[in-house]
Amino acid sequence: MPYVTADGDQIFYTSGVRKNRQTLLVVHGSGGDHRHWPEGLHAAPAADCIVVDLPGHGKSGGGGRQSIEAYADFTESLVAALQLKAVILVGHSMGGAIAQMLGLRRRPWLRKLVLVGTGARLRVANEILGFLETDYPKAVDLICSRAFGAMTSGSM
Repeated sequence: MPYVTADGDQIFYTSGVRKNRQTLLVVHGSGGDHRHWPEGLHAAPAADCIVVDLPGHGKSGGGGRQSIEAYADFTESLVAALQLKAVILVGHSMGGAIAQMLGLRRRPWLRKLVLVGTGARLRVANEILGFLETDYPKAVDLICSRAFGAMTSGSM
């Protein structure tokens, strides 16, 4: 699998066949990586597909950024490093916030946004934030307990 240097970091990404047409650039959420997306995305008939691990995530080097704006700056660096010209930016959760920030910047390479499980404001319960600072395992348990509804199958 390929790596590219973007914004000073070695960045891992997966890529289907590159035909120099429009490209789906797929960005995961906070704490995620390329494995959170279905492998079938690479078979998208109308576009090439690149699924990235953000800095400090998955197989990418560097450290996580401290703001959505900084991740948007990184994404612009990635687009330049990969020499992408026509991008459909797909973002989940924090990746969707990054996509929205880039949409506001109106870059000439950005053709469309696909937003998945995201919003203009991504609120995190104060209880979770508190446990992240004082009792990390409890924070993880709390997040997991709220991630699925009561009727969700245990086989997921």
